[in-house]
Amino acid sequence: MKKFYLQLFASGDNQNQPIRSYIPQLHGILKSVFAVKSYWSDFFVPLQQLDGITNKDIAFSIKTNDVAAAITVGSLEAGGTPAYDTGANVAFGSGTGSTNRFGERTEVKYTDLDVPYTWDWVYHEGIDKHTVNADFDDANAREMEKISNGIVTKFNAKQGAFLSAAAAKTVELNIATDGTITKDQAIAIFNQLDEYMTDKEVDESLTRVAAVTPALYNAIVDNNLSTTAKGSDVNIDRNEVRMFKDFVIRKLPTSAFASTAATEASGTQGQEGYVAAAPATQEICIAGVERMGVPFTGIETARAFEAHDFDGTTLQGAGKAGQWMSNDNKKALCKVKATLSVSAA
Repeated sequence: MKKFYLQLFASGDNQNQPIRSYIPQLHGILKSVFAVKSYWSDFFVPLQQLDGITNKDIAFSIKTNDVAAAITVGSLEAGGTPAYDTGANVAFGSGTGSTNRFGERTEVKYTDLDVPYTWDWVYHEGIDKHTVNADFDDANAREMEKISNGIVTKFNAKQGAFLSAAAAKTVELNIATDGTITKDQAIAIFNQLDEYMTDKEVDESLTRVAAVTPALYNAIVDNNLSTTAKGSDVNIDRNEVRMFKDFVIRKLPTSAFASTAATEASGTQGQEGYVAAAPATQEICIAGVERMGVPFTGIETARAFEAHDFDGTTLQGAGKAGQWMSNDNKKALCKVKATLSVSAA
């Protein structure tokens, strides 16, 4: 378990300093907590933190170039047309100054892409010396860790929804209403994921990762479908990594994945406005490669000051956050969506 050096906060109760900024300390704790407790850190680079937000909407800008490399292919066989044109009047003769032997030229240009914040967070708490029932300075310090945990919890929910919405490939299947997944279904799921990744020519040097529900994880492990390898992952230091079909398997709570509840039919069938009944659905896997996206947060303020209406300290903070992934990277992102039905197929 990673240690947090919270003594940085135990430096007085602000009696001599009306307002104290804790932005640097919150940065450090938040980054440490995110590294340990982020559900989706395999899919993202380490948390990017911005000091003092100067733009209320835009987190940062990147340079993008969506023009494909212009490669012309020719044939050097008899009767074929070479890509490099050696005609007498190409770049020479009557074509001097008006033609070239390399063909048309494609201009390379980059455009600026603004990456916006997509959600924000705040906290507003108070610690009263008379009621806290603990060391006052220690309580201030510990509250910063709790606040960081709370922000990371929001990141987990936002990033899960982001990955689900961004997935370019959806594998669908039916499972029993109790959520049980069979060995054959687990194999079929990862066969499709492997086939998709291979057909999309995802760089084989990149580490494939699949976050799965406990039900899918158990279907893999209980049926001896997976192998283990020595190593250390991003989230939790350990000696063993579970592998299946070239994917590193990560088990997450079912609640981390998107789901929909079953709905009953509404209206009369055959008439306008009729809505058919729909079974419940549960996403059971998000698969891709490591470090596909960028998570970020900008801390506008993190401060503590002596309260005027009680004997203690007021803690206030606010920031904005988001996550970004290039369209090219999204092509290598998949999800598995299960429909819960009595008859599994």
